[in-house]
Amino acid sequence: MTITARMFVGFAIGAFLLCGYSGIFAGEQTKQTETKEVSLFTILGQSPCTPAQRWSSSTGVSESSIPGFNGSSSNGYRTDSQRLFAGGSVTPRGAAIGMETFGDFFGGGIGWYKEDGERWASYGASGAFPSEGGAEALPGATVGRIKIVENFNPMPVDRLIFDYNFFYNTPLTEEGVNVNRFTPGIEKTLFGGMSSIEVRLPMAFTLASDDSERIDHYEFGNMMLTFKQLLVDRRKTSVSAGLSLALPTARNFVSDDIRVENKSVHYMPFIAFQYKPNREWFTQLYYQLDVDGNGNPVFEYTENPPGSGNRVVDDKYRVYDATYQYVSASVGRWLYRDNTRRQGLTGMNVSGEVHWSTILNRGHDFDVVNATVGTRMIFGHRTSLGVAYCVPLTQTRQFDGELRITLNRYF
Repeated sequence: MTITARMFVGFAIGAFLLCGYSGIFAGEQTKQTETKEVSLFTILGQSPCTPAQRWSSSTGVSESSIPGFNGSSSNGYRTDSQRLFAGGSVTPRGAAIGMETFGDFFGGGIGWYKEDGERWASYGASGAFPSEGGAEALPGATVGRIKIVENFNPMPVDRLIFDYNFFYNTPLTEEGVNVNRFTPGIEKTLFGGMSSIEVRLPMAFTLASDDSERIDHYEFGNMMLTFKQLLVDRRKTSVSAGLSLALPTARNFVSDDIRVENKSVHYMPFIAFQYKPNREWFTQLYYQLDVDGNGNPVFEYTENPPGSGNRVVDDKYRVYDATYQYVSASVGRWLYRDNTRRQGLTGMNVSGEVHWSTILNRGHDFDVVNATVGTRMIFGHRTSLGVAYCVPLTQTRQFDGELRITLNRYF
C-alpha cells in the first residue's frame, strides 16, 4: 500500500470519527427521558442534570439505589470517589469506567537518518545502523513506545494506572528477545471533568541500550504526557481529542565508537470515539499520528590522526524515528453488573480489538495488524483489573505473542 493510500484510509477513518457524534449511528432519539447533551461549549456552565439523574435516565435504575448517593449535596454524592459506580457507572460527565481498551503495540527500532546534511537512508530492527548497533541504538526503542489506545478510555477520569506487558520473541536481536514492561501512571481530570492530563513512565527488563548485548537489563523508556479534551458527551456517544508527547527520559545509547543522545520529542495527536447503543454493548474507535519532532544527534569517536590514540568526537548524523499512523477499533459487551454492591466483583466484560499500525515514511513497507482479546473485572466501585492476549495477524510483526495486564484505581 502506498503512503498516499495509507494516509487516505487513515484520514477517512478520522473523518468518520469526527462526524460520528452527529448521528452516524441510529438510536440517539429514544423514548426514554431526554437528557440534554454536554459539549465543549458548556464547559464553563453547570451540568444540566445531576450525575445520578443522568445515569438513572439511561439505565432505568432509581437514584436512591446508587451507592453513595444522598440527594442532598451539590453533586449528589458524599465523596468524589463515589461518583464512579461499578460496571459501567459514570462520573459527573458520564464517563464509564471499566471500558478501557487494552492496546497492542511494541514499536521502535525503525527510522531514518541524515548524514552531513545531504544523504538520507533508512535502517531497521535487524541492524544496518549508520555506524553500528541495531534497534537498541535508538534511545527508548528496547522498552517500546506507548500509543493512545494502551489502557485508554475516551472519557476523562481520575485514576491511578499500572500496566504490565510481556512481549514474546521481539526482533530486537536475530535470536529474539522477551521483554517485560511495567508502566505506572496517573490521570487527573481538569475543568469540571471535561479535560484530563495523564503521565506514564514505562520501564522494562529488555535488551540493554549499549553494545553489551545483555537481554535482561533494566531500562527506563520515554515518558508519555497526554492532554485529553472531551468534545462531545451525549448519553450514548462521546468524542474526545488531544495530544500525547513522548519526552526523552530513556538512556542514551553508548558504545566504544558511537553515542546517540536522547533528545527527540514525539508529537502524537489523536481523536477517540465511543458509542454505547445500550447497557450491554460498547464500541470505541481511535486514530493517531506519531511524529518525531527533532530527532537524536549521533556522535562518532574517531582517531585523529589515525593510529595516534587521540580520540575526537565527530557530530555526523541525526537519527529520526519513523512517522507512524495508528488506527484501532474495539467492541465489548458486559457479562455481569451489580450496581447495588459496594465490595467484591461488581462487573465483568469481554472485548475484542483490531489494531493497524503503518509507517508513512517513504522506503518503508511496514503494515502491522494485531488482534487483542481480553476481559475486565470491576471490584467495588473504584478498581478495575483487565487481562488480555494479543496476536499478530500479518507476516510483518513486532512479537509472536503478548500478554497484557492492566490495573486502574479510580478516585
